[in-house]
Amino acid sequence: MSGSDFQAGATVILRRAGYSDIAASDVTVVSANQITCQFDLAGATPGLWDVIVTNPDSQSGMRAAGFTVNPELEHFDFDNIGNQTINISFPVTITAHDRYNNIVTDFTGAAALSDSTGTVTPAVTGNFVAGVWTGNLTIAQVQTDDTITAVSSGRSGVSNNFTIAHPEPLVISITPNTALNTVTTPVTITGSSFANPPTARLDVVALQNLTFINDTTLTATVPDGMAAGVYDLYVTNPGPLNPTGVLSNAFTVQNADIPSTTLETSFLTTYGISSTAGINGDNDSVQVIFLEVPDTLTDTLYVRIFDPELGAGGFPADIDELCRPPTCPSATWDTSTTFSLYGGGSAYSALEARQAAFATPSDTGISTGTLIISQTFAVSATLDDTWYLFATINPTQGELVGNKRVFKLSVVGGSGDDGNLYNVALSTSATSNIAPQGARIFAYSWTFLMPNTTPLQLYPFVASTTSTFTQHNFDMDNTTSITIITPINIHTVTAISGEGTEAFSSYPVTSNEQLVTWAARFIDSGEGNDGTAWFTDQNGYALPIFARSTTEPAPPP
Repeated sequence: MSGSDFQAGATVILRRAGYSDIAASDVTVVSANQITCQFDLAGATPGLWDVIVTNPDSQSGMRAAGFTVNPELEHFDFDNIGNQTINISFPVTITAHDRYNNIVTDFTGAAALSDSTGTVTPAVTGNFVAGVWTGNLTIAQVQTDDTITAVSSGRSGVSNNFTIAHPEPLVISITPNTALNTVTTPVTITGSSFANPPTARLDVVALQNLTFINDTTLTATVPDGMAAGVYDLYVTNPGPLNPTGVLSNAFTVQNADIPSTTLETSFLTTYGISSTAGINGDNDSVQVIFLEVPDTLTDTLYVRIFDPELGAGGFPADIDELCRPPTCPSATWDTSTTFSLYGGGSAYSALEARQAAFATPSDTGISTGTLIISQTFAVSATLDDTWYLFATINPTQGELVGNKRVFKLSVVGGSGDDGNLYNVALSTSATSNIAPQGARIFAYSWTFLMPNTTPLQLYPFVASTTSTFTQHNFDMDNTTSITIITPINIHTVTAISGEGTEAFSSYPVTSNEQLVTWAARFIDSGEGNDGTAWFTDQNGYALPIFARSTTEPAPPP
């Protein structure tokens, strides 16, 4: 201390109102102008203190607020830490405090860090600034009730409890995305941030044989026996917080015995022979449909047709398509459609019956077999939006092919230029659509109205001999989106046909994409557009296209 008139034997104290004086020790009066001494400040209250020097003659002098007691580091405090994700850095703020919880602003050292998992990094903070350090930490192991400890100069502090969890997985796709409920179905799930071992479920139904391939791929099996419907897919990573990702409307389960209508979300279309293929989407004015049942079936069967007539009363009328100006200036209904059902030998097995397109409406393949019934429907409103009982048949009337009975329904556009929109069902009831057990409906090309709300799916069967799969589409007006879904791949088709043209694209077939139906999904951004789709193998042979997914090939020819 510097001053004047200091005398040998002087005493020195620190004084602050409300607190005990702090007496100096080792007081040495160096000269009348200088004193040296020591203060024991352990436990002293931080802040400003008066300095008082008293000479032996009781004369004293004071330096008001002449001495500052700085806070002493007593512990560290952490700002609250919320739940965190493994291997993802997160900010942490640590503050040096004294025992009165004042910030020790002159603490500029670093603190060692540790946590319950032993994986926190970095292991040492940077230097504190004015008693505070803020930085990013990372923890590499999941843990419930983790804490972080900071230690420096024999002082420490512990954070609040928090949880380190795996990230929430992102679920991108499941392939295939449809299955029959009578068979188990292997699937591949793709996404990101999968952790091992995960769990996966379709709504509340757990997937079986779930295998972690890597953080982007899982494989599993969809069990049989599930109720028909559309399911959300949930993937949950292991560990605390159950981080779960969901893909909505991811998977469709179908009943094996759902009503065997041809199309679920649209209508078949057959135009009159006077129409222009380049504008109506029908490449041949013919639709040949095969109806297959097991040869053990003995029930009487019924072929039912939805709205087999064409609309009447001008446009718009029911669901059919009137040829309108400028193509048809008169815009009047003028078209007929003939439905013919064949069984017996050559109805299916004749090669010419299994074509993707017919040269003319009188092509021999249309009428091979034994004619069971034929009926022509003209312009009428009688059967608008109505299921019509077209034929009552015995299964033995179908052609016996292997262990199947197969019927052929040929639909041929007659005179006129309008489009007939209809649907077909094979049923065990004359008054409702109840599919025969094991029945299937397929064709080698489909001409249909493109849906623009709910996608339409067709199911081409890929045989064990198929090495190249080629999709063909006709007159899609460049407005249709087509997706080809295999058991392991999803192909977004870029070869989309324009007005009156055909487009195609080919895809290699691997062994785990054979002996199963692929799914061809169609959705249109326009309105009222018709088109034709078919599929061929590497030799140009048309593939059978089923109305529902199946694991059994078409009957051998």
